[in-house]
Amino acid sequence: MGIVQSQRMAIIDLGSNTARLVVMNAIPGFSYHQQDEIREVVRLRQGMSKKGLSREAIGRALATLRLFKRFCDSTQVDIILPTATSAVREAANGPAFIEQVRRQLAYQHGSGNGIPEWEALGKDIDTFARDMVIAQVLIRQEAAANGPSVPSKDIDQEMKRIREEHESKEAYQERLREAGITEKQVRADIEQRMKVDRLLDEACKDIPQPTEAEIRAHYEENKALFRDPERVRASHIVKHIQGGTILDIQAAYSQMQDIHKGLKAGLSFEGAARRFSDCPENDGDLGYFARGAMVPEFDEVVFNLETGEISGVFQTPSGYHIAKVYDKVPAKERPYEAVVAHVRQTLVDARENAAIDAYTAQLREKAEIREE
Repeated sequence: MGIVQSQRMAIIDLGSNTARLVVMNAIPGFSYHQQDEIREVVRLRQGMSKKGLSREAIGRALATLRLFKRFCDSTQVDIILPTATSAVREAANGPAFIEQVRRQLAYQHGSGNGIPEWEALGKDIDTFARDMVIAQVLIRQEAAANGPSVPSKDIDQEMKRIREEHESKEAYQERLREAGITEKQVRADIEQRMKVDRLLDEACKDIPQPTEAEIRAHYEENKALFRDPERVRASHIVKHIQGGTILDIQAAYSQMQDIHKGLKAGLSFEGAARRFSDCPENDGDLGYFARGAMVPEFDEVVFNLETGEISGVFQTPSGYHIAKVYDKVPAKERPYEAVVAHVRQTLVDARENAAIDAYTAQLREKAEIREE
């Protein structure tokens, strides 16, 4: 398919009674294929008063969000977009609660410039998420009604590939049972995705290919986008505090202060990570990573440490941390010859996105959109 590379995108919708996680493969600007959906009862309005959402309701919501976050991490979601119903947003403590949620969830892995796509488009996160869902529905409806036909042999080939991803026929059937779907539904889903792909290919078929001069000019004007970012190799010791009582949080902080004193007295960082950290794997070693791979609070500390330096105790949405930097790799500009294919694809992607946006706008003009 000639369409821009897709991302795995998750929308977390915090309703008054139910929290919903929808994971989809998305083309920047709109989403075209839903892959997973999870619903959990959180009853955010239960116990709500003039002071806002109750402590118990917030606790239920945060516990559910931790579940959603683990699912997103384990399934390699690239971006998480949390949004909430107006009843939650308008609660006295709603904005503070939503900000806490967004600081923990709404980040892009390796986003480069750190600017979320909805801000780059001049939209707030709720409008961006709503527009994506509307576009997804419209494009799927159009593909179903007027999309190009898909030969059975193409569907058979994709079905075969999916089956072969499993260790055995029994494992494949077990996965279907766990997902609560039938093979017939899988086949229908494949056909729908292929219709969408062909429909979007048709929308993009007439875009002009970039010339060598356009590629060179784009590189010269945007060199910062085509460089290897600054990276660090770091380890950490962490004590998780989500869901803990005030006493639990105080105890975790006190323990981390004691660990820090031990490190200053000569205790091995690796040994301390093995013995005391809630994430002792690999002695706490996180490997090399660029800004944006971790939550902002972690980046802020780690990228300001020198090689060999150990931080103080600091807090992120995950808990209390102590970090150590082992190596720092400065940002490096990449020569034109090394990135020409990437630059060309960037221009192609932009033109395809514009064609798709125009096509989606046409569908919106013809559609009657009712939001409930």
